[in-house]
Amino acid sequence: MLKLVKSENKNKKIITSQGFKKSTIKFYINNSNKSISSIARNLGLNQETL
Repeated sequence: MLKLVKSENKNKKIITSQGFKKSTIKFYINNSNKSISSIARNLGLNQETL
């Protein structure tokens, strides 16, 4: 049980580049005056991927 808790704590500290990318895009969207669809178009994404 103790080993399981230790591995969970390690996983929480790791930030993958994909996770960082998603959080950066969401931050940009939340702090923008543009609509989500226009931001997605500018980034070459569709709304379903966000």
